[in-house]
Amino acid sequence: MGAVAGLQAVVKVDRRKVMADVAVPAEFPHDPFPASLSGAQAKFSARLVNGRYVVGLTTEERTARYLMCQDLVDQLLSYFRRKADEHPEWSCEDLLCRVEKGVASRQTEWELGSPEVEWIIARVREGARMDRGLSDCPGDA
Repeated sequence: MGAVAGLQAVVKVDRRKVMADVAVPAEFPHDPFPASLSGAQAKFSARLVNGRYVVGLTTEERTARYLMCQDLVDQLLSYFRRKADEHPEWSCEDLLCRVEKGVASRQTEWELGSPEVEWIIARVREGARMDRGLSDCPGDA
């Protein structure tokens, strides 16, 4: 039992180091689930985290979500490339529409916020344009 606890501590330390080494791009969403509060007065939605009120994500949460979304972009680009090879008759736009529909249909299952979905689709479109040499792949929708 002690060895497992020690291993978990090592994993936590390594995870924090990895998280600290990640540079999250400025355009990655800061708040994937923006809150809407009704009423006449201006309001904001905050959470109490470690004794401080936080609006949006903490740095660690944002980094973890970025890594998750970037992994999904990599997987979707692999899917895009595989399908492009399997179906050369499909246009780049057809493939991108299929990818977008797939992400949209799994947004809740994957617990993605709308800003994250938009970011993911933009990165997939960018990667597709680079793969295809800017030939038949349109820019961001």
